[in-house]
Amino acid sequence: MIARNKNIKLLLQPFDILPSINGHETQLQIAISNIVENAIQNTESGGSVNICTKLSENKIIIKVVDNGK
Repeated sequence: MIARNKNIKLLLQPFDILPSINGHETQLQIAISNIVENAIQNTESGGSVNICTKLSENKIIIKVVDNGK
Protein backbone atom coordinates (compact mmCIF):
# COMPACT_ATOMS: atom_id res chain seq x y z
CA MET A 1 0.00 0.00 0.00
CA ILE A 2 1.25 3.46 -0.90
CA ALA A 3 0.48 4.92 2.54
CA ARG A 4 2.60 2.30 4.30
CA ASN A 5 5.52 2.80 1.89
CA LYS A 6 5.42 6.57 2.51
CA ASN A 7 4.90 6.17 6.29
CA ILE A 8 1.59 8.07 6.08
CA LYS A 9 -0.91 7.70 8.90
CA LEU A 10 -4.46 6.96 7.77
CA LEU A 11 -6.92 8.17 10.38
CA LEU A 12 -10.57 7.12 10.15
CA GLN A 13 -13.16 8.98 12.17
CA PRO A 14 -16.45 7.29 11.32
CA PHE A 15 -19.82 8.63 12.39
CA ASP A 16 -21.48 6.20 14.79
CA ILE A 17 -24.59 5.44 12.75
CA LEU A 18 -25.03 6.25 9.06
CA PRO A 19 -28.00 5.26 6.91
CA SER A 20 -27.65 3.00 3.90
CA ILE A 21 -26.66 4.65 0.64
CA ASN A 22 -28.67 4.05 -2.50
CA GLY A 23 -26.29 3.88 -5.42
CA HIS A 24 -23.99 1.72 -7.44
CA GLU A 25 -21.75 0.14 -4.79
CA THR A 26 -18.74 -0.42 -7.07
CA GLN A 27 -18.82 3.12 -8.47
CA LEU A 28 -19.08 4.60 -4.97
CA GLN A 29 -16.13 2.49 -3.80
CA ILE A 30 -14.05 3.57 -6.80
CA ALA A 31 -14.89 7.27 -6.30
CA ILE A 32 -14.00 7.24 -2.59
CA SER A 33 -10.89 5.16 -3.22
CA ASN A 34 -9.71 7.63 -5.89
CA ILE A 35 -10.13 10.58 -3.51
CA VAL A 36 -8.23 8.84 -0.70
CA GLU A 37 -5.50 7.66 -3.09
CA ASN A 38 -5.09 11.21 -4.41
CA ALA A 39 -4.72 12.51 -0.85
CA ILE A 40 -2.07 9.86 -0.11
CA GLN A 41 -0.14 10.62 -3.30
CA ASN A 42 -0.07 14.35 -2.48
CA THR A 43 1.02 13.87 1.13
CA GLU A 44 4.71 13.84 1.91
CA SER A 45 6.36 10.98 3.76
CA GLY A 46 5.48 10.99 7.45
CA GLY A 47 2.26 12.96 6.90
CA SER A 48 -1.33 11.97 7.54
CA VAL A 49 -4.65 11.57 5.76
CA ASN A 50 -7.81 11.95 7.85
CA ILE A 51 -11.08 10.43 6.63
CA CYS A 52 -14.24 11.35 8.50
CA THR A 53 -17.93 10.85 7.91
CA LYS A 54 -20.96 12.63 9.28
CA LEU A 55 -24.66 13.01 8.72
CA SER A 56 -25.97 16.47 7.83
CA GLU A 57 -29.55 17.22 6.81
CA ASN A 58 -30.14 13.59 5.77
CA LYS A 59 -26.97 13.61 3.65
CA ILE A 60 -23.82 11.62 4.30
CA ILE A 61 -20.70 13.78 4.22
CA ILE A 62 -17.35 12.08 3.59
CA LYS A 63 -14.41 14.38 4.23
CA VAL A 64 -10.83 13.55 3.28
CA VAL A 65 -8.18 15.90 4.65
CA ASP A 66 -4.47 15.62 3.98
CA ASN A 67 -1.48 17.74 4.86
CA GLY A 68 0.03 17.42 1.40
CA LYS A 69 0.76 19.81 -1.44
